[in-house]
Amino acid sequence: HFLEYGLLGYAALVALAPERRELRHFLFAAILTSLVGAVEECVQGFLPGRFFDLRDIRFNTEAACLTQIVLAAMTYKSKEVP
Repeated sequence: HFLEYGLLGYAALVALAPERRELRHFLFAAILTSLVGAVEECVQGFLPGRFFDLRDIRFNTEAACLTQIVLAAMTYKSKEVP
């Protein structure tokens, strides 16, 4: 979950804000990635041999949010002046 949704979260952030990034970009990327994870899990509930699980939605959301927190921290840490 963390690798898949971490990469998806990074791709969402780059698509939303390729150069200048603000906090709202990180928030929207986390929300977008979380929604993709929730939709994917709902689709799995209709597929034979697959199961819907709320824990998977939670893991997907945690991965999306954690990725954006780390990316935001890296972005704003690099802008500090010694």
